[in-house]
Amino acid sequence: MKRLTIIGSTGSIGQNTLQVVRHLSGQFEVFALAARSSVELLAEQIEVFRPKIVTLTDGARVDELLRGLPRRV
Repeated sequence: MKRLTIIGSTGSIGQNTLQVVRHLSGQFEVFALAARSSVELLAEQIEVFRPKIVTLTDGARVDELLRGLPRRV
């Protein structure tokens, strides 16, 4: 299984990449996701792909991201 880091995961290329990962399930592990400020979409991606590392460029929105995640993540 190959590990992936998706930089710009909430942008069009990142979203398309994650669609390919879904399609080829079992062949890739999403190790890390990075986004600028799309908190809602990033929260959805975290729930689906369960990355070990997440970065958000807009530090002012980190608390908002954390509030949007279920406790189990």
